[in-house]
Amino acid sequence: MNYLNILIAQHRMAYIRFVAAIDADWTSAEHDAAMMAEDIAAIALLAHPCVSLEEVKAKATYIASAPSLGNDMEPHYLAAFISSLTLEAVA
Repeated sequence: MNYLNILIAQHRMAYIRFVAAIDADWTSAEHDAAMMAEDIAAIALLAHPCVSLEEVKAKATYIASAPSLGNDMEPHYLAAFISSLTLEAVA
């Protein structure tokens, strides 16, 4: 498993936990922690520079399908994603 796949899996797990926090009777601190964990996982994924066109495709496919990323991307998520698009991916 490459590093991008690990980041995708971490984001998926953090998002599931965040959704669970919304639906559960968690304290405000627990909810905030789940939200921050999802945010950190999203930024790590979006900022990861792809090293091949296959990684670009995998990353774009996941982002397009992820509820918290694909439709209404937060400005700081978009900035991290744009900064990850480097020439290394097409070299």
